[in-house]
Order: sequence, then structure tokens, then C-alpha cells
Amino acid sequence: MNLKLNNNSIFATLATTILSLIVVPEMALANPVKTPLLQRETSEVNFRGQTPSPTEAGAEYIVYMQDKNNQVRGLVYIQNSDAGACFQGNYQSASRQIENLTYAYPVLGEEGVQGWEMNVSNQALDVEDYSHSFTANQISEGAQDWFNQCVELFN
Repeated sequence: MNLKLNNNSIFATLATTILSLIVVPEMALANPVKTPLLQRETSEVNFRGQTPSPTEAGAEYIVYMQDKNNQVRGLVYIQNSDAGACFQGNYQSASRQIENLTYAYPVLGEEGVQGWEMNVSNQALDVEDYSHSFTANQISEGAQDWFNQCVELFN
């Protein structure tokens, strides 16, 4: 698999860790969701990528929800792969970074996701690394499902 990862991105380390530890089947993440992505009224949903296309295979994307207290919950993933992680943190508007990050990686069993492995990061996630902004309706259905699981996980 040929991945274009930004050297300044924390995701480069995460993708390597995820790919070496776990491969998440796409169907394992497609559970019914309680609240559709576009109906979240209390928070702003942001969808950003490292390429100008919202669906480029192998490209890195981030979907996150920011509330009025700058608390962030979201998903960072590689399009058309099973590499990705849920996260929560604090958005710092001055630096445009998400800090105090906790990542959650799915742990699989015979019947899909059996739990989550948590990892606290000492590095910030730089929103500027994902320089292309998209509308929420451009997010693939699989990524929406996974994002909604991430939001529920950290609620």
C-alpha cells in the first residue's frame, strides 16, 4: 500500500501503529447510528482532507465535531482503507491545533468491535495539515458510521 503521509502529521505515526497492530474490517464499523451526522445541532462538524478530493484512495482525512467549549471528538482515517482512529481533545483556535488528545483504536473479536484501546498523545493534531475543507454531505457512508461511533464513544 502506497500512502502519502505528511511528515508533520501525527497521523503518520498513528497509521504505522494501527497497521502493525490491527486491521479493522470495513463492515465491522458499519453499525446503526443513533444521530445522523448532519442532524447534530449543538456542535459544528468539520470534514477536512490533505487532497482536493473528498474521496481520494489512500489520502488522509479528518472529521471532527467541536462544541461551544472547544471540546473536539472525531475520526482521523485513510480513505478506502481500514486505518484510522477515533480521538478527543481540545481545539486551540490561535494555533488551529487539537491538543490534549486521546486516541481510541478498535479491538476486534469474532463479532466485530469488542472494545477500544486508548492511547494518550503528547503531540497536537494540526488542522492545517488537512488544508482542504469539504461539506459534511461529501463524507462517505462508512466514514459517517465510524465518525458517529467515535462521537458516541467519547460522550
